[in-house]
Amino acid sequence: MGLSTEAHEWAIEDRPAAATQATISRAADAGGRHVCKSITVTLAAVGTASGAEVAVLRDGATGAGTVLWSGVLSVPTNSSNNIAISGLNIIGTKGTAMTLEFVAGGAAATFESVALSGYTCKENYVGV
Repeated sequence: MGLSTEAHEWAIEDRPAAATQATISRAADAGGRHVCKSITVTLAAVGTASGAEVAVLRDGATGAGTVLWSGVLSVPTNSSNNIAISGLNIIGTKGTAMTLEFVAGGAAATFESVALSGYTCKENYVGV
């Protein structure tokens, strides 16, 4: 594909209030592609259990775009669970945002968080 080096690294995260959807997006770069290097999603429940909650990495804005990765978390009362993956190289579409989010907010007294790191690369030759 002919991508340049990791010149534009970034890391973003979201930790909203209880029962609120965690979602974070890296805005589109007209001349580049976002490349996901690490994903962390966390679900915590205080005083109540949480059923299965789905987190997704999207090639696009929140609530839209192709799902590039997904994971499912659930937790018993007063506990937490997470998925943390590094060493990834998930390449998004040129000129498109990249979003890591839970698909919905959790139940009362549950907390979601998402963290995404990567870089934005420019294509180093014409025709890609």
